[in-house]
Amino acid sequence: MKEFDIVPSLKIKRVAVFDLIGLYKMMREWLDINGLIKNFKEESYGEGTTPRGKDITIDWTTYHDVSSYVRFKIRVTFLIVGINKVELQKGHKKIEMDKGNLEIRIDGKVVYDPEDKYKGNFLTFPFTALYEIKMRKRLDAYKLELYKTLYAFHKEIKLYLDMHEF
Repeated sequence: MKEFDIVPSLKIKRVAVFDLIGLYKMMREWLDINGLIKNFKEESYGEGTTPRGKDITIDWTTYHDVSSYVRFKIRVTFLIVGINKVELQKGHKKIEMDKGNLEIRIDGKVVYDPEDKYKGNFLTFPFTALYEIKMRKRLDAYKLELYKTLYAFHKEIKLYLDMHEF
């Protein structure tokens, strides 16, 4: 199994009033629409209370099998510090929002032979050698595809936060 990092961690940092539940749902919907929810896993969820508010950490991982030999892995990490509920007046309605520090990190990797199907097998060696030569040519195309996916996800999150920030 070979892993290739596509970009260093993409980050979004905000100190603002925002809708955390809406952001969470939007991100899951985006993953679903783009075919990345099938293998989605919420690895961890941590919550603690401090004098300045709640601290929350969430880790997501998902992957998409492009072929039997190539997999895209994506990891999303939320770090939310000092989050508190606040009420805002919007028209004649009071809405409840979240106020605090938000950081979201997005990482992506292209993984070749994720299940080590072709590693160390004498019978598949000729196939593996030929496939490695062929895959080197496709490596840049796979990297570019994941790069575009990661930046589209990053852009969508930023747009959502810009539209729903108060």
